[in-house]
Amino acid sequence: MEEQGNVFEELAICCELGLPALSAAKVYLSGIRSRKASMELAKILSNNNFEFETSSFSNIQNFIKENQEMILREEISPFTKDWVILSSNAKTSKENQKFHEFSVTFSDIKSPFPKYLFLKEFSGKFFLVNFDYSFKQEIKKLDSHLEKLANRNDLYFFYEEKVWNILSRKNPK
Repeated sequence: MEEQGNVFEELAICCELGLPALSAAKVYLSGIRSRKASMELAKILSNNNFEFETSSFSNIQNFIKENQEMILREEISPFTKDWVILSSNAKTSKENQKFHEFSVTFSDIKSPFPKYLFLKEFSGKFFLVNFDYSFKQEIKKLDSHLEKLANRNDLYFFYEEKVWNILSRKNPK
């Protein structure tokens, strides 16, 4: 009975994503957001004895990144080659953006204010805004290390106990 359940689960995943095999679905879900490129890469990975059953999405991403040169030498479409390069570059960019939570206080923010805010820069000025911009508060004095965090959608300020904590959507509280 469990084996039948697994077959239906795989079938459902493939149908939902519009892909013919679970290996292609895993490549797609690992960040290659093209069905055509996912199918081509799944075939290449299978030909190189990549173990899909026990591999996580990050294992697939790492394999593609670490074997980029070998994959690009394979007979694949230029479109898939672009996806491999894009995927490898995107993974590198994320690795370079390690972030540790920290807290700040803003003396010039007026209440009432939303519990979650984003730091945005407009015309050289910095603002804390909520997700739909219905709340917008200019920050007149901002540390230079915080200026680098402006306009990043993966970071937000969370108000708790009179302190604004900066959190990452990748490392939610």
